[in-house]
Amino acid sequence: MIKEVIRQIKLNRSFLVSSHINLEGDALGSILAMRDILLCFKKRVTIAIQDEVPFEYRFLPGINYIKNMDEIEISDYDVLVVLDTSDEGRCPKIIKAFPKDRTIINIDHHISNTRFGKINWINPKASSTVEMIYRLYRILNIPLNRRRALWLYTGLLTDTGSFHYPNTSAFSFKIAGRLINYGLNISSIYQKIYYTLNLADLKIIIQTLSTIKSERKDRIVWFKMRRDFFKRVKPNRDITDEILNLGRLIRTAEVVVLFKEDLSRKDTVNVNLRSKNRIDVDKIARYFGGGGHRTASGCRIKGTLEKAEKIVIEKIKEYIK
Repeated sequence: MIKEVIRQIKLNRSFLVSSHINLEGDALGSILAMRDILLCFKKRVTIAIQDEVPFEYRFLPGINYIKNMDEIEISDYDVLVVLDTSDEGRCPKIIKAFPKDRTIINIDHHISNTRFGKINWINPKASSTVEMIYRLYRILNIPLNRRRALWLYTGLLTDTGSFHYPNTSAFSFKIAGRLINYGLNISSIYQKIYYTLNLADLKIIIQTLSTIKSERKDRIVWFKMRRDFFKRVKPNRDITDEILNLGRLIRTAEVVVLFKEDLSRKDTVNVNLRSKNRIDVDKIARYFGGGGHRTASGCRIKGTLEKAEKIVIEKIKEYIK
């Protein structure tokens, strides 16, 4: 399918590039690198997203070229390239607004991908979407440089959990080694992404940790984050991973869950699931219409926090007897 992606790049003139809501390193690295590839072919290209670039990724080169979808006319483009997005619900406004008679290219590594594009290049064996874009650079004979290496390394670092998630392969380390040779300061990159909490963030983390519950002899652990947590303090950035990673430090924990009341939808709860590999949380998330990775996945539940807590924990119990 990569050949068809290349054919479409050569065939068309204008491209809109996008990714999922709640952007992270793999999504941002992928869309910035894809824009770069298209510019190498002298194409007209715009990156458009539905929300803001997270604070911790604003150091990435080219980040100022990313526009909000309200700033552009979506129908002005021949092709929409959607990266690192498992289903239409993760990029709903842009996909819905794009003309139905034009081409959507879907490039992703999630096993739960619904193949919503006209052209679907999906590789669940890849650790990240940037790993696939790395292959595209190589096949197209576009030489790497420090800027390109930084985009790719950022996506690789974040989507492999700093190279300790089970999706990390020998090829992931091989790519990382090659990218570092372009003058990357890996310590600085790590600090810019992960050492960014402020005091308000820490207060909300402490408040959330105080809600801890467990079942099945502490093999299932979960936390709840209510809207009123944010009335007095506002977080500097998304702190989901920090909370879940602390939960995974519990020796007995096999599945860790964070239930978050959505700040913009009163009847919606965001559910983030993590595991230590034995339990496939992607299957659990997909049952509720979500998806992701075997050890890191998520979904949305319509209803109250108590409803989401009840039905998701009951589902997890089917996997942990």
